[in-house]
Parts: sequence; C-alpha cells; structure tokens
Amino acid sequence: MKTLLKLVASLFILIIAALIIIPVLFKDDIVQLVKQESNNAVNAKIDFGEFDLSLIKNFPNFHFAIEEVSVRGIQEFEGVELAGIKELDFVIDLMSVVKGESIEIKRIHIIEPSIHAKVLADGAANYLIAKEDGTTEETEETEAGESTAFRLALKELKIVGGKVVYDDATFPMHMAINGLDVELSGDFTENITSIATILKAATFDLQYDGIQYVNAAEVNLNAMMEMNLEEFKFTFKENELTVNKLPLAFEGWVAMPEEAIDMDLTYMTKETDFIELLSLIPAEFAKELEGVKTEGVLSVAGYVNGTYLDSLYPAFGVHLQVANAMFQYPDLPKAVKNIQINAKVDSEEGGLDNTIVNVERFHIEIAENPFDFNLYLSNPISDPYIRAGMKGRLMLDNIKDVIPMEENDELNGTFTSDIRLSGRLSTLENEEYEDLSLIHI
Repeated sequence: MKTLLKLVASLFILIIAALIIIPVLFKDDIVQLVKQESNNAVNAKIDFGEFDLSLIKNFPNFHFAIEEVSVRGIQEFEGVELAGIKELDFVIDLMSVVKGESIEIKRIHIIEPSIHAKVLADGAANYLIAKEDGTTEETEETEAGESTAFRLALKELKIVGGKVVYDDATFPMHMAINGLDVELSGDFTENITSIATILKAATFDLQYDGIQYVNAAEVNLNAMMEMNLEEFKFTFKENELTVNKLPLAFEGWVAMPEEAIDMDLTYMTKETDFIELLSLIPAEFAKELEGVKTEGVLSVAGYVNGTYLDSLYPAFGVHLQVANAMFQYPDLPKAVKNIQINAKVDSEEGGLDNTIVNVERFHIEIAENPFDFNLYLSNPISDPYIRAGMKGRLMLDNIKDVIPMEENDELNGTFTSDIRLSGRLSTLENEEYEDLSLIHI
C-alpha cells in the first residue's frame, strides 16, 4: 500500500513538474515559429516580447499571456504603428483543448491596446495588410449535420486603457479615443445571443475638415446587445449612453455581413435641462461654468439609415431644439436669456452633398439686446447654396456684464445688423454678382 502511495505521489510530482518545465523548454522555438508565421501572413512587421505559458496559474485552465505586441507598417506606412498591446491575456479551458472539438476561451484581457488606423489621400490604408494566399475560396457550405473542427466559446472580453486613432485624409477626418475601457460578457457560442456591454472613454475627439466638432468629451455606455454571429448583426436593446452629462437613448441595429456596414439607428434625448448642452463644452473650459445658473429645456433626436461603403453614405439627420433657456454667471449682474433654437441637419437620400442644414430659428438676448439668426445650406460639397439672415443689436460694452473677461480687457461700441443673403458660392468665384442677393437694411 505504501509503495502504491509513493508511486501515485511521484507521478503527481512528475506531472506538476512537466506542467511548469515544458512551456519553458519550448519557449524559444514557439516564439520563433509564431513570429515567422505571423509576418509571412501580412504586409507588416509583427513583433512581441515576453510571453507566459502556464497550466498552474489558473489550474485546471490553461493560461497564456504575451507582452509588448506590435504591428508596424511598411512601404508608405513605414514607422506607423497600426497596433500595439502592452499585454494580451487568455484563460482557456484545458479539457476543451484536449477534446479538440471546440476551444473554450473563458476570458480575453487586452491591456493598454493602441490602434492607429490611417488612410492616405489616395485611399491607401495601413490596416489592409492581409496577403492574398492565391487559394480559391470554397463555395460549398459544410454539409448539414457535419460538425465544425473549431468552435470559439468566449465568455468574457475586457479592454483596459485603450487608445484608438482614425486618421482619414479622404474626408478629411481625425477621430481619437483615449482611456478606453470595455467589458463584454455573454455566451458567444450561440449564433444568436445577448451580450452585456459596458464602455467608458475618458476623452473622445472628432475633427472634420479642420473643424473640431467634439473636443475631449467623456463617453459612457451601458447596453444590452443581441448579437447574430451568422449575419454579424448587432441589435441594441436596453441602453444608456452619456456624452459628458448629456444622456442619449438609441435603438436599432448595425450589420457588417461583408465589407459594407448596414445600419438602421435612431437616437434621442429625453427632454432635459439646458445645462446638459453646456456640459459638451470641452473639459478645460468647464471650470468657468461652475456655479452658472441655467434654465430651459433641450431635446436632441436623430437617425442613421442605410449603407456605408467607401463613398456610399447612409441617410442621416439630427434635430436640436432649445426652448426658454438662459444662463447667468454667479458674479455678473446680467444674463443671456430667452434662448430659442430650432436647427436640423438632414441627408434623407444619403451622401454628403445631399446634406441640408436648416437653422430655422436662433434667438438670443444678451444683456437685454435681442439677436436673431437663420441659415439654410444645401449642396455643401459641390456648390454650396446659402440663404441666411442676421438681425439684432449688441452693445459691446455690455458683454462684460454677462461673460467673464480678462482684467483690463475692454469692448466699446454698438454692433447692429439687418442682413439677408442668398446665392451660391460659385457666383462669388465667377464674379457673377448680379446672381447674388444681398440686402442690408
């Protein structure tokens, strides 16, 4: 009996030793093989640092971690890092590896990933790095009842401290996300499943054609998605999205069956306080809003419907309304009041040149001085047509009574306007001034 116990104990110790030693013995060979095969598969330079293979850390699960992963461009993208990951961490069910029918990954943690997608003016993109292998794609589907040799069973995906940059010179557009944290959990083994999503971005920046539309906005998303893996379609159900302090609710779906992105989304705010619109002011200026008194209501609604692919754009629109709003700084005697805004941006047929900007009403009273503005803009890409009006009076020395100014700064005089303008940009470029209507009263 003692001999049997000694034998069992020795075998157990031997197994434990093998679990620790084998990954170490074959580490260099594995690293070289993975680097070689990875670089052979793409038009880019792939490298990584230390990695850890272990059956001890998460026993009885298999643990795999790799550090300092980088994917760098070549040729015209030489020196541009497409992707970098500080650490990539997997926990895999050991028995699923032994059986081989499916690989069950219990979790994937991606620590401090950095993605820099860049598109040049000629349309070349640094993320199109896959090499063509010359093989003919199979056109016949797997026969009914035949099981697949590999099935991914992911339970949890987490991204910590991510950074994403999308720089597209064809628009031109520049988007940046910093401090990105994402948690996805659910049963990824099902073709149709519900996925719980938590997303936080410390800052979100969006610049289009040299204009900064969003600057350092904080974004938070808590949503439940239905995911259809066969159609690669995501349907949004219960969700809560906030941009700084502005709450948005949205519904609809996004599908990516091939290269194109199909979508049908609507979004809106519940009628909320005007202060939430002021919260979109960049964080570096937000301290100047502390203690500001506000009144009024705000509503935002919009939609995106159609297909996006290269120069093909979906229909889209946004409608902003502000009613009976005001704001007043705590140490200043007068307020900006009676703010009334009704503005729409629409492209019902899709395409940027079909966009119509219609500011039907923009009314504001600055220290008792009323000011009105309206704008209609169409064909903004090919040949902008503009119809605009501006009417009001502004006593410049009253500005200091409503907006904080630097010490020793002074404004004097009175600005009055009653202007109506209509015509196309081409009339100015061609000096056809008789076709341009300009009325100054």
